[in-house]
Amino acid sequence: MISEKTRRVSRTAAICLMLCAIIALAAGCAPKTGAENPVSTFLPRYTVSPAPALTNEPADVYGSVLTNKRVVSIILEGYSDDASMRLLIEALKAFQVPAVFFISGIAADEHPQVVREISDSGFIIGNYGLNAPKKMHEKNVQTNLEQFTRGQEQLQKVTGKTPTMFRSNGSEYTRELLQTAALAGLEAGVLPSVYLNHRSFSKQDTALSYVQRLTPGSIISIKLGQELDASEYERAFESMDNLAIDPPPHLSDDMEELLLVRYINVSQVFSWLLESLKEEGYSVVLPKALQAERITMFDSPAALDELTLAALDETAYALPVTGAPLGVPEGPLQSASQLSGVVLVGDSILQGVESYVAWRRQSDPGFLGDTKFLTTTSFGIRSALMRVTDLSEHPKVDEEKMTIADALKKLQAKTVILMPGLSDIRQYSANSLIDSIKLMIYQIREKNPGIRIFLQSVPPGTSMKAGKPDNLKIFQYNLAVYKFCLSFGIPFIDGASALRDGDGNLPLSLCIDQNTYGYHLNDEGCRIMLDFILRHWPT
Repeated sequence: MISEKTRRVSRTAAICLMLCAIIALAAGCAPKTGAENPVSTFLPRYTVSPAPALTNEPADVYGSVLTNKRVVSIILEGYSDDASMRLLIEALKAFQVPAVFFISGIAADEHPQVVREISDSGFIIGNYGLNAPKKMHEKNVQTNLEQFTRGQEQLQKVTGKTPTMFRSNGSEYTRELLQTAALAGLEAGVLPSVYLNHRSFSKQDTALSYVQRLTPGSIISIKLGQELDASEYERAFESMDNLAIDPPPHLSDDMEELLLVRYINVSQVFSWLLESLKEEGYSVVLPKALQAERITMFDSPAALDELTLAALDETAYALPVTGAPLGVPEGPLQSASQLSGVVLVGDSILQGVESYVAWRRQSDPGFLGDTKFLTTTSFGIRSALMRVTDLSEHPKVDEEKMTIADALKKLQAKTVILMPGLSDIRQYSANSLIDSIKLMIYQIREKNPGIRIFLQSVPPGTSMKAGKPDNLKIFQYNLAVYKFCLSFGIPFIDGASALRDGDGNLPLSLCIDQNTYGYHLNDEGCRIMLDFILRHWPT
């Protein structure tokens, strides 16, 4: 009689062999040839024939879009296990939302019944290559063409339908790759903007918080049976230190059970996501349909010359400080009578300036004209785009919370000076911040025709400040915002330049909380900021 221990050892050995095969396959390593070990018909057939000349038009790219509508697309990349895949199908049916499953040719060959069930349920199946290779942009045309064409063949064989969309895992969509995909009969590649997997949420509240901060127009990728790459984490540009990463495979008596449950949580993560999208009023559409929701206001940026681009290169600065202020040059001092209808928008830094203005008006009621402030302690451009709720970070007008666009309309604003919050820099990439600024500007202009919009740089903190972002990160984001302003003719007021020393730090003499946060301005700091704004007023 075979003992239970022997059975466990046998199971473990079989599973380890399976893992080795999977690892070899993922690395694109073909087994040795020979009668006893024939080459798999599903591995890429590398040939010595010349690569085809790519003279054809490239495939389209379906990416995230800038939109004012609460709409997203969902794709699923890869394959986990049959049970989880069937649960994903049922979740999509229950919430009545569309999705695209990107499945490799090998996965379709190994799980034909489930793949057919996905297709027969009305969901689109896209080409994930023959074996979901990564970094296809680094491979030659012949290799990629075989990945696409053989993936097409196998998916068509299993489902009876020929895919029209593809997804290249962890790859850049170069013109050559898009031309290769088109040569294989594919119409478009899908480029997600945010990524999730089986470990993304631990509970419903986490998923809801994620969706509340989601940028409308995103394409959400759910990666199945795989970990996220560093670049696929929304905040990966800050730190990878606290990410939960799978431990390396190891031998243990419960290896089989671990493999079975390792990715099972993906169906729960997916259900939480769908429930949260529904609660936040999002519609889910296919990637192609999402493209029609794009705002066109920022489609034609001005070309910047090489000298300007060089000045905006963050690597050109040894310290986070420029030789001269960016943006609007110095001009005549604005008088109080010229400031009618001005509103400053920002976080706790501007709250301090607001308090300073209120104090000055006690002795000088006409100080700064009728300038008003729209501030919250943790204001951020991105958070201000969220739906207004009891817990959201939106300013109040007459004790009523409202969006920035609605608040400006109620205040009858003629000019708004918008300063991103520290939370924007702390939590999001520069590209995400720029997209949020675009959407904020669109909303403001839509509700307030004819309003003038200026952007203001974020001041640095002291060298002794606590917490992030550091002054280098603030400086880099200011450069990115200024570049955006130049591209679209939006005035930029570089108040930060008047509030830093030669090393790029806020002097202690201008800081009111130098022993704690190290960001907020004292009376002299507030005076300097306002004086700079009044002397650099756009004409």
